[in-house]
Amino acid sequence: MKDNKKSPAGRRTGCLVWGLRIIGGLFALLVLLFLAAFTVEKISLTQLPDKYPPPGEMVDVGPYKLHLYCMGDPSVKPVVVVSPGSGGNVVDWALIQPEVAQFTRICAYDRFGSGWSFGSPQGQTYQDEAKDLHALLRNAGVEGPYVLAGESYGGAVMQVFASLYRQDVIGMVQVDAVTRGMDTRYPEKYLQTMQVNRQVISAFAIPGLFRLMNWFGMSTTVPAFGNLPPDLRETAYALAYNSRMGENMKAENATRLARDAQFMSAARLPDIPMIVLVHDLENSIQGVVTDETSQLAEQAWQDAQAELAAQVANGTLIVARGSGHMITLEKPEVVVDAIGTIVEKVHGK
Repeated sequence: MKDNKKSPAGRRTGCLVWGLRIIGGLFALLVLLFLAAFTVEKISLTQLPDKYPPPGEMVDVGPYKLHLYCMGDPSVKPVVVVSPGSGGNVVDWALIQPEVAQFTRICAYDRFGSGWSFGSPQGQTYQDEAKDLHALLRNAGVEGPYVLAGESYGGAVMQVFASLYRQDVIGMVQVDAVTRGMDTRYPEKYLQTMQVNRQVISAFAIPGLFRLMNWFGMSTTVPAFGNLPPDLRETAYALAYNSRMGENMKAENATRLARDAQFMSAARLPDIPMIVLVHDLENSIQGVVTDETSQLAEQAWQDAQAELAAQVANGTLIVARGSGHMITLEKPEVVVDAIGTIVEKVHGK
């Protein structure tokens, strides 16, 4: 009789073949899932303005349109102008705008590539973005004088705006803002870690990766978004966590050195009333490497905020107790009070 039993070598070959088939099948399934996520992401981005209509108006500034959302009596001066943080949008100020609108006009905008200002930014500098804002306000008919309120990255944009258009600006509120030469203050190890983080986030410029993560239960959550009403919370996630976030980070990385060098060479701030808000030391935003390195980086950030407040004679540093970096969502009342204080100081100018 013929022996049908396979030799040990034959059994190993058979297992290898089946293993390769399983791996190949899983890879094909992953490719199909990614293609599906890619398609859904593209469609979702196209439909986003219809599903979540912009609350303000789209204003032509030349090569593209920017979203501007104003509240309050148009006849009341000064006008508070808001620039959100990196990757942020006007929704980040949703708890502040209605409160400020009770005593003065307030206009928040989405920088090119963020929020409802759709497009693919090519690595703009702070100066480019300040000029965009100036064109936006002019074309929308929003006349000064202005009180500038900038958050994080948006704070740097507002500092440059004030140095370029000093005759239009009579007060400022900086909310945990990026300052000149910030990267030179950080420990080298921290900078290296941050660069890796930027590169990882940039990878999500590939449409579909965020959505694929969501499908596998790896979605990103932002605790501060929990302070928003449910409808605005949904909008905040829809606007922030998609492939555009990676595109924006990739564009920012491309010109980081040139942008920072230009920032360093900008004119000094005009000597106007300014409040600088900084997050609580107990709510560090720097916990990305070793404890010692994080502490050094955190102290560098805190020192930079104090020095920013000292750049003008009438500058004040205020710590937002109990808040992390997203002060506008975690402690909005502190921001409202700061804006109110500056508006009261400059009223009638």
